Amino acid sequence: MSGYVTSTDYERLWELVNSGEKIVCFVDYDPPETGMLRVVAVASFAEGHYIIATPGVCHSCGETIEKFIARCKAINLGFIDPASQQKTAKEKAADEMHDWLNWLVENGMTVANPNDIETIRVILKKARGEA
Repeated sequence: MSGYVTSTDYERLWELVNSGEKIVCFVDYDPPETGMLRVVAVASFAEGHYIIATPGVCHSCGETIEKFIARCKAINLGFIDPASQQKTAKEKAADEMHDWLNWLVENGMTVANPNDIETIRVILKKARGEA
C-alpha cells in the first residue's frame, strides 16, 4: 500500500501476535472478477491458531512458526510494526515528563505535584540556569 512502511520480518510478527497483539497488515488477494488486489488484514492468535483475517477471508496459519511464516510469504504479507510508528503528542509529553522527573531526582530535587508539567519545566529551567 502506498504511503505505509511495512515489514516482512515474519519472526517479529510471530512474536507480536504471540504476545497478544493484533497487528494491521496488507496481503495480496486475487478474486477472479477484479484481479490482484492489496487488502487490509489483521494478524492475531486465537483459540490455538495463528490467523490472518481480511473482511470475508480468514487464513489459518497453523500452530508453528514455520507454517505461519510460509503462509505470510504465500499471501505476500507486509505488516505495520507498532515499534515503527511515531508517538502521539501525549506519549511524547509523558516521555518528556519522565525524563525531567528522573533528572530532578538525580539532582536531589523534588516536586510537590509531579503531574504539573509546567511547574516541572520552570523548575528545570531555573535549575539548569536557563531562566
